[in-house]
Amino acid sequence: MDEAASEIVVLGIPQTASVIHVPALERASKVRVSDVRVQLRKVRGESRWLLVVRTPPAREWLASLDQG
Repeated sequence: MDEAASEIVVLGIPQTASVIHVPALERASKVRVSDVRVQLRKVRGESRWLLVVRTPPAREWLASLDQG
């Protein structure tokens, strides 16, 4: 997570293979975490996915990924 650039940084495997920078929006979260957590969620009824990154103590970053 690059909070200064408002981007989620996705590293390929191995890490030197590729790097993708995905623009993200920050929103307040009521969920407190002690380490970074990442989820990929399907948007019901749409062809989009949400990439959700939670960072300590209670920040949440969202990126919309279109399947198309």
